[in-house]
Amino acid sequence: MESVESIIESKKSFPCKISEKEAEILIKAFVFQKECINNQEDSRTIEYIYKYNRKDGVYILLEEFMFLEFEENIDITRAIGKNYYLNKR
Repeated sequence: MESVESIIESKKSFPCKISEKEAEILIKAFVFQKECINNQEDSRTIEYIYKYNRKDGVYILLEEFMFLEFEENIDITRAIGKNYYLNKR
């Protein structure tokens, strides 16, 4: 089973897109920070931001829920897709 440390160490550069399996492992160890709703004309997303402190820096996990262009009811249960990104500060 992969660990948080092995997932972070396996990344060559940041930011990077990660798999849903890797994200599920990271979410358990990272601390939820905030929810951001992006409601621009061409993009409808909800983003959950998580943070993890380590000796070599702060790691940020972004969980992005995507919706149809004209979706009026922005709720994660109605998302058409999800992306995960890992970044380092």
